[in-house]
Amino acid sequence: MAKIFHFKLTHPEKIMTLAGTYSKKSEQIQDGPFIWMGIEGKYHLYEDSIDLDITRKPPVISWAIIESNLKKFFQQLHLI
Repeated sequence: MAKIFHFKLTHPEKIMTLAGTYSKKSEQIQDGPFIWMGIEGKYHLYEDSIDLDITRKPPVISWAIIESNLKKFFQQLHLI
């Protein structure tokens, strides 16, 4: 079972710097696969938000724990 998490970025310029250059003609900046702490999926980076489409997770980890850890990760980077 997959789940998508959406985060509004408070400092999109920081993540844009990490993502590299992007086209102003397109709302979507970048996307690609990721693996983080035992979860797998794809990210979709936009000008002011990011979607994380989780496609695989350990069965013993709940969606709530994943969401909480993702929020902490982005907060530590001062992105949300």
